[in-house]
Amino acid sequence: MPIIKVKQKEEKEQIRINIECKLLDSIKKYCDWLKIKKIDDFFEQAAEHILKKDKDWIKYEKENNLIPAINKTDPSMAD
Repeated sequence: MPIIKVKQKEEKEQIRINIECKLLDSIKKYCDWLKIKKIDDFFEQAAEHILKKDKDWIKYEKENNLIPAINKTDPSMAD
């Protein structure tokens, strides 16, 4: 079952990243496999998944009274 799903976000900010060629090739193949047209969707959803699942990050957010930027109860990101 695919972990990444195609979805639209409203507000975007453009960034620039450098990534190893072999990793980028695998990401592109994964996106092609799922018919994800914009590689941005892969990176957004991968980052959301990490931020929702990293227990140390969630603990840090709570300890520092940070307001989570993403909804940790989103059922679409469930295991």
